[in-house]
Amino acid sequence: MKWTSQQLQEHINAVLDEVVAINATIEKEGREAKAEETARIAELIGDDGASGKLAKLKAAKAQAESFERELTAARAARTVPGGVHHEQAGIADSSSIFARIKVPARAKARAPVTAFLGADAEQQAYGFGRLVMAVCGRQSSQDWCQDTLGIDFRNAMSGGSDSDGGFLIPSEYEANLIRLVNEYGVIRRAAEVVPMARDVKDTPKRAGGVTGYWLGETGTPTEGTPTLDLVKLVAKKLGALSYYSRDVDEDSAIAVGNLIAQEMALAMAYSEDNAAFNGDGTSTYGGIVGIKESLAAGATYTAIAGNLRYGTLDLEDFEGMIAKLPSYAFMNGGPSWYIHRSGWAMSMLRLAAAAGGNTTRELAAGASQVQFLGYPVVFVEVMNKVLTDQASTEGLVYFGNLRQGVKFGDRRGVTLDVSREVKFLTQQIAVLGTERLDIVVHEKGTASESGSIVMLATPGS
Repeated sequence: MKWTSQQLQEHINAVLDEVVAINATIEKEGREAKAEETARIAELIGDDGASGKLAKLKAAKAQAESFERELTAARAARTVPGGVHHEQAGIADSSSIFARIKVPARAKARAPVTAFLGADAEQQAYGFGRLVMAVCGRQSSQDWCQDTLGIDFRNAMSGGSDSDGGFLIPSEYEANLIRLVNEYGVIRRAAEVVPMARDVKDTPKRAGGVTGYWLGETGTPTEGTPTLDLVKLVAKKLGALSYYSRDVDEDSAIAVGNLIAQEMALAMAYSEDNAAFNGDGTSTYGGIVGIKESLAAGATYTAIAGNLRYGTLDLEDFEGMIAKLPSYAFMNGGPSWYIHRSGWAMSMLRLAAAAGGNTTRELAAGASQVQFLGYPVVFVEVMNKVLTDQASTEGLVYFGNLRQGVKFGDRRGVTLDVSREVKFLTQQIAVLGTERLDIVVHEKGTASESGSIVMLATPGS
């Protein structure tokens, strides 16, 4: 399914917005509609008000909603005690496309499948490998995809996914890639994800609330309404490139599918996180300005004098960050610590061990969910990992509620493009996976106050 019901509703809203804007212009100018305006309205809603693009979108939305209800019901029916769903349910799930995949004995996995989960992980990897080979032009794999997955590559490749071209991978495989990106990266699961039906979307954020007033016996309240600001999301294109040998045949489809899915997800996760935490607005980060460059002076907490590296940070530094965070950031999921694993080991782990109260077994085994001072610790691979002195350096640690402070615009699903020319001399085929997204840090704080995120900086030397 190309669009979800939520995305189709965004398209519907866009059509209605355009019709309203045209009519508003006509009324404001006090004139009759121009021929081109009449034609555009007819194209959007039809001459009779019941046809045109709007009616098609509504019909598509109804179909998508029906499909989503069936999918939800099927998933619920597949649930087993303990909350195990399809990923662990295996190939008995006859409604899944993976149940139709039969892996030939000669193509069975020779190594563990790591990019896919569940009893049917091998089937998933094999199918994805055949999909990649089909996109690369292998006729036998194109025939297999049509017979097994119901994908007609003549139409799929000519139509593409949107104006950018490429083959839009099936939603089942896209969901797995997003799962991998979430596992490997941080920002997509930590920020507020906003679906984008268009390249540019204005999405609201709360800027102020209603004021309460004490009233006398005959007093009336002063009217107040919540205020909202708009955050503009503009889709950027992110690509992840993988290669495989031209000599690889369909019997190696599991290895190809597992490798490319894993490498694409790793690359996308790293790039998303790098832009979100370190972006400076340049092309290196897709024009995205990340957390470190966005936060105002009031959102920065400077460590006490002499604490120039992770190994010298004190509890006072971390307690100061907690104290600086406003109360609303502790709601709706609450805050977490964001730090590189190396920095955590030299600061938080060191301080926790020195504080006492830990048994030898606890220190050796660690914890399934690392916490510090009562709040979760999230390891971020792209963050500062320098262990030596670094004076006047920002972004060593973040403490905050990223869901309140960062919006992640998700424009469309992952597409695949291929090239035989990029690695011609080494006889490799290049597989490019692309997605379109934007990341906006909107809770920046002020010159004197923090927003929903606090950043730790080292003092000057």
